[in-house]
Amino acid sequence: MPIAQRSAKFDSLKPVAKTNDGIQEYTDLDYSALDNDTEAAEDSITMGDAASSLMKILYWAAEARGTTPQGQLAAVGARIEALLFLLNPGESRSESLSEIAKAADCTKQSVSKALVNLREAIGFRISAAKRWGTHWSSSQKRAKAA
Repeated sequence: MPIAQRSAKFDSLKPVAKTNDGIQEYTDLDYSALDNDTEAAEDSITMGDAASSLMKILYWAAEARGTTPQGQLAAVGARIEALLFLLNPGESRSESLSEIAKAADCTKQSVSKALVNLREAIGFRISAAKRWGTHWSSSQKRAKAA
């Protein structure tokens, strides 16, 4: 059937498209019906939420204690480096939490505990395989015991 004859069957106000089968009428796709609003909300945050989270991390890092002012700064640096190691080990200058603790003249346990406390404080959900897979926080232990 010639295209001119087929196109006469369609209302001229509705869009048509040429396909392998000839000219077909089509309607606009409702893209909003395809979008899952729940996923979109999880993928974006407000500037206020981002600033609040950053402040929580900075407060967490700054509350590290040392016996001297230099020790205090080393402990703060250890927390920041440990967080980087947790989030992206490839970008960290250190190979392990033990190495970070040694550089800051503190124990690996104190660095690890600080990370666990941060994760609990901000509800940080991340699995880091062997590093965190077998570690239970004190709140998790209490919840399981109850």
